[in-house]
Amino acid sequence: MFRAKHTLNKEEWISVLKLSHMWNFDSVRTRAIEELARVIREPAKRLVLARSFQISGWKQSALLELAQKDALSAEDLEALGWVDAAKLLVVRDSVEFRDTCTFHTCQYCHPRSYLRSTPVVSVTRQSYDFMPKLREVFGTDLY
Repeated sequence: MFRAKHTLNKEEWISVLKLSHMWNFDSVRTRAIEELARVIREPAKRLVLARSFQISGWKQSALLELAQKDALSAEDLEALGWVDAAKLLVVRDSVEFRDTCTFHTCQYCHPRSYLRSTPVVSVTRQSYDFMPKLREVFGTDLY
């Protein structure tokens, strides 16, 4: 198995992944994927790597995280590409989060309340299971 004398940074591990993928060095590739899974937290970046190097499991988890995210950035959508960004927006828009206020103190839902709070729709989005809709919209592109 591949053993580094010093700790590699993210860019170096991406280079290791690229070369090990190109040369079919499976054990080195596996190690690079494990290390990158620890350091790459942004789902859009993981998705780009998953596509480029056929990393199974990363596409599904990255798309699920993006679907559950409160808001998508321009960088997220750009990393996805326009076709997949449109598909992701279809998935996200397939669920309406109306009347899901979790605060019983907000004046919008409960006019007699003296405290003003913002309804927490993000809690619902973050816990919602988008996987069935992701499978429907993305099909075999998830794998």
